Amino acid sequence: MAGSFLQALAEAHDWCEALGHSSVEGRHCRLVTDPEHPDVWSANHASGLRATTPAEIDETLEDIETAYGHSRYRVVDADAFTPPAVLARLALDGWQEHPAVILMALTGRIGPIEAPPLEFRAVESADDWSDLRRLHDLDISEVGRASGPRSPEIAEGLFHGMVKKARSGRIFLARLDGRSCAYALAVPAPRDFGFIDDVFTDPDCRKRGVASALVGHCVEHLRGEGCATAFLTALASDTPKRLYARLGFAPAMLARRWVKTVA
Repeated sequence: MAGSFLQALAEAHDWCEALGHSSVEGRHCRLVTDPEHPDVWSANHASGLRATTPAEIDETLEDIETAYGHSRYRVVDADAFTPPAVLARLALDGWQEHPAVILMALTGRIGPIEAPPLEFRAVESADDWSDLRRLHDLDISEVGRASGPRSPEIAEGLFHGMVKKARSGRIFLARLDGRSCAYALAVPAPRDFGFIDDVFTDPDCRKRGVASALVGHCVEHLRGEGCATAFLTALASDTPKRLYARLGFAPAMLARRWVKTVA
């Protein structure tokens, strides 16, 4: 993929991650904050770091320290354009690198999908919100079993972060046999990109094509909103990346999160 496309993709991803939270430009990065949910990393992070000299890196770290005094964490989201000197400094200072995430983009037609008859609906009614909350709780429980339990405060912060992002897009439910079994967020982003996020399927309904069909519905919705390119993220260490690749999403770049806990 051309460098200009990748740069635009990185910027669109940063914009989507900041959506729904306070966001200001530091001297060499974007500072995203949500003091109401201080321990939610996705709501309190620095991105777009472009410092290159030791002095600029010092300034960036000073801005981060000032911005996140309300939290016990310092979080940096790095992408393919984060200067190596910044990453080396984070490692030197004791920041912990988390597993890589793959940004995957779809510019052409989505691949073939085989799924049972499904109903798709945007989350609007009280029943829709109740179904969404039930599925989100399932998602949090599953993540907790795999990597450690999430506190109720963090779970609440993650849910409200998704809801705030949805004000600029739509959350869709997939219903199978009259019951909501999956959800995903679709958000139009700058530069004709469209972001698909928070894809989750009830474990009892997996391996039937539900997630594929829901992603396909999100792509169709985003194309109708004028988005030429749909993109999403997948953990490099998890299996959904294979599903997205079969649908035609191509790996574009890696993103990594760096975290430091402070007293």
